[in-house]
Parts: sequence; structure tokens; C-alpha cells
Amino acid sequence: ILLHHSYHIHVLLSRCSAGMVEIRTPLSFVVELGQGDPLSTSYVSVSEADDYMDRVLDSYKTVWIESDEYKKQQMLIWGTQLFDEYVYFPSSYSIRTYMRQALQFPRAGLVDYDGYTIDHRSIPTFVKQASIQMGFELGKVDRTSEATRGIVQATVGPLSVTFDQNYSHSVRTIPRGVRSIVARFGGAIRGDTGLKFPPLYRA
Repeated sequence: ILLHHSYHIHVLLSRCSAGMVEIRTPLSFVVELGQGDPLSTSYVSVSEADDYMDRVLDSYKTVWIESDEYKKQQMLIWGTQLFDEYVYFPSSYSIRTYMRQALQFPRAGLVDYDGYTIDHRSIPTFVKQASIQMGFELGKVDRTSEATRGIVQATVGPLSVTFDQNYSHSVRTIPRGVRSIVARFGGAIRGDTGLKFPPLYRA
């Protein structure tokens, strides 16, 4: 049984090598348990996330292993926030279960890929998994940073085009792992418009 968590953490972390003290600001970490908490900030607890990450090879999850509880909470809060901002369900007529709930789940009116109704008073497993995966990916790289410009120079006669070498490596905000999790339940990503080409700018 998961308990309602509300962490207000004020941590002093000594950095002996630098002779400095890092002060961490209080972090409100409140796990949504399906009751529509108006103060909730995460779909999962750190212990749930640790259990999920156990299935990932250690060599691929260094950022998670090296993170303390505070940083893991930060990743889960950020992952939950971006999940709510980007993931939606266009094929359903679902609504939030409670008017004053802080997050997009719990929701009423959703069904899974087999057609079974998803409990509207709990957080679906796929939502938990997606938010953990999102938080983990954010711990590796800031996926919210602006993409680079693509083509940075173009001339005419003879035609000459110069590409920004970083454009093809710019990351999507929502990673493939999260997309595959939500897609099975009819989830889509806001802002997706199909195949995208690098924009052309005047040289």
C-alpha cells in the first residue's frame, strides 16, 4: 500500500573539495494516488520508480543510479509535468475525475487497447511507466531546449547549402520510449505533425 507522500526537503550538501555548501530549495513532492489531490506533483513515488528502473541494465541508467532521492524526485516531478503537457487522448471522451485535481490523471472515460475500461479512481500503470521513463530521459538531457536552425546558409547559382550539423541530432521533447507506452492506449503527442524538414533560412 502506498502512502500519501508530501516531502518538503531542505538539504544542505557539503562540497568538501570546493569548500562550498550547496543549499537545495524545499521541494514539494506529492504523489497522486487516484484521489484527485489538488497538491500532487508526481504520478509515482521514488520507490515505485526504483522498482521500474530495476529492469534496465545498470550500464544504461548511470544517471539514475548516481542520483540521490532529491534528484530522483526532481526528475519524476518534471517527467510528470511534461507528460501532462504533451500527452493527450484524441480518440476518447475522457475527463478528469475531480474538478480540483492538480494533474491530468485520474481520468474517467478511458479504455485500454483491449476495450476494457480503465479505473477512473487510480493512476494507470502505463501513466506511471511513461512518467518514470520521461523523468529518466530528462535526467540524461534537457529535452525541452530549443532545436537548432537546420540550414544555416544557402546560395543560388550554383546552388550551395550548408547544414547545421547539430540539427539532425536535436532531441524530441517526448522520447520514443514514452511514445510507445502511451500509443497502445490511444495516446498522442501535442505538436506532432508527421515528417518534419529542417527550415530554410536566408544566408
